[in-house]
Amino acid sequence: MRDGLPQLRREWIVGRGDVEEYEGREAQPIDDGYLTFDAANRARVKDVGKLEDFPIMRRRVLRAKTGSCVTQLHYARRGIITAEMEFIAIRENL
Repeated sequence: MRDGLPQLRREWIVGRGDVEEYEGREAQPIDDGYLTFDAANRARVKDVGKLEDFPIMRRRVLRAKTGSCVTQLHYARRGIITAEMEFIAIRENL
C-alpha cells in the first residue's frame, strides 16, 4: 500500500469552516533527511538502503484562514467541543 494513511479527520477539520486549501510547496531533499539534491540522488543509486521515490500525493494542504486559530487548545478555551475531542473522550471512556 503506497497511498499513505487515510485522512480520517479531514471532514471534521474542513467542516468547521476555518481552514482553506492551498498548493503548498515542492518536495525538497531535506524532507527525506538529505541536505542536497546530490546526496539524495546518491542514496537512490545505492543498493543497500536505497531511497525509494513514492508517488506524489495529490492531497491538498490545509491552513487556517486569515484571522483564524485552529488548535484544539483554542477551541477548548472557548468551550467548543470538536469531533476530535469527542473521539478521544469516547476512546478514553470519559
